[in-house]
Amino acid sequence: MHNTTSSRAIGSWVWFVVPLLAAALLIPALVVRAGPPPLPAMGITPTPTFTPTATPSPETSPTATPPAKQILSVAPAITKGSDKDVLQPGEEATFTIEATNTGDQAAVGVVVTDEISEWLEILDVTTTQGTATVNGQTVTVNVGVIGPEFVVQIQIRTRLRDDTPIPIEIENIATLRSPNGGEWQSAPVLLRVLTLLPETGGHLAPWLPLVLVGLAGAGGGLWRRWTARRDS
Repeated sequence: MHNTTSSRAIGSWVWFVVPLLAAALLIPALVVRAGPPPLPAMGITPTPTFTPTATPSPETSPTATPPAKQILSVAPAITKGSDKDVLQPGEEATFTIEATNTGDQAAVGVVVTDEISEWLEILDVTTTQGTATVNGQTVTVNVGVIGPEFVVQIQIRTRLRDDTPIPIEIENIATLRSPNGGEWQSAPVLLRVLTLLPETGGHLAPWLPLVLVGLAGAGGGLWRRWTARRDS
């Protein structure tokens, strides 16, 4: 009976020890087969490179060019002429003055003045615009406004005085003034008063008397020389 109890005790021990031994032998084998966990790589970890994404530039619409600003200007002008260039005492001459504005803005407050020679008698003054006054030998025409491309015509009718010296040249200039257009003058008009030849009715050139005087003086000198030589 003692042997039976010992056998049971040994059998219980074997069933207890064998699983422990098997576990003790199996676990190291699994650990060896699996190996140690991988170690981290040594060295410098590369810095990741980021490639920037190209951002499309916004489309620029063409800028509209503003229209050029129109510059307004005033461009007054004045001209003067005569229906005659040669006169005799008692004859008439008519001066024609034209005041214009070639700009694209109106000239305002336009005044035209004309200083007539003392040898000319002023008979009449007419104008297509404004009012004309005569003070002594000064003709003044208050024209007012002259629009773009507009023309104002002024006529002055005169007569050469009977006591005018001969020969003589009479020069005359007209002037235009405007607050926004400035001051302008016409080209000079020249009237010549010449001696009238009785035979032909033509005019004696103003330089001819001087030539005659010179010839007379030269002739007198030759005559004196010839007389002195003859007497000697």
